[in-house]
Amino acid sequence: MSMMFFRDVTEEKVTPNWTPVAPETPCLQQASRRQSAIGWLREGWRRRRTRLYLTQLDERMLKDIGVTRVEAAREAAKPFWLP
Repeated sequence: MSMMFFRDVTEEKVTPNWTPVAPETPCLQQASRRQSAIGWLREGWRRRRTRLYLTQLDERMLKDIGVTRVEAAREAAKPFWLP
């Protein structure tokens, strides 16, 4: 009579109690879209801020960067979503 103290688990299949999330799930797609939208807004606000700074430069500073007052005003008039 052989006594078995340990259960033989080599034959059993163990399945995890969680499911891996595939990249195609709607939750991750929404998060990706949200990050993309936030990045787009950040870039737009950066453009707006730098264009406003451009209007505050004096003639000497504009000459240093090779931009005329008319070009600076034209650039500052662009909406933030345009590059």
